[in-house]
Amino acid sequence: MAERDLAAAYVRYLTEGSESDEWALYELSELARESPDRAWQEIQRINSIPIDDEAWKSHVHATLGCGALEDLIVLHEKLMLPIVLKAAESDPTIRDELSVIYQGSVGERIWSQICTVLARDQHARGA
Repeated sequence: MAERDLAAAYVRYLTEGSESDEWALYELSELARESPDRAWQEIQRINSIPIDDEAWKSHVHATLGCGALEDLIVLHEKLMLPIVLKAAESDPTIRDELSVIYQGSVGERIWSQICTVLARDQHARGA
């Protein structure tokens, strides 16, 4: 049996409602809990899939941000937070995903670090 493509299935499920791809949401969530490095790789793969429609692209990134990415940061803070914040410095998609994380879910210390990265982006864009 061919290996299932988690990233492609995740995007298909969120953009097309393909019920046969629903497994991808659950698998990414499980990876965020059990295998942070693999979850991070899959998040990056998802982010690299071209989505032409801006509304669907925003939907996918928001779902990742307040879902698997948030879980990854909360559950594996020491390992993953520095990696995610470093990536966010040069990746606007990661910054967008960080911007939808719920403050109450991550705690004050993590929230402060996220806000610092997002504020740098705002400052750089002249906002």
